[in-house]
Amino acid sequence: MQRIDINDVAIDIDEEERLFYDGGPFTGEVLAWHENGRVESRKLYSASGKKLASYAWDEDGRQTRDWTASVK
Repeated sequence: MQRIDINDVAIDIDEEERLFYDGGPFTGEVLAWHENGRVESRKLYSASGKKLASYAWDEDGRQTRDWTASVK
């Protein structure tokens, strides 16, 4: 699975909230970090660049969000 940092300059999000990386739809994991080095958020994207799941944690490592897309 490809993994990138949310601050990567090659990331682009379109009006439908699909994520693109280096000009193409992104498949994989996007991470953001707290200043203390702990993971702040983890988002998973499908081959079409659509978000499949999103997780977040506070600075102490406690989970604050757990979301998954409904599959139709």
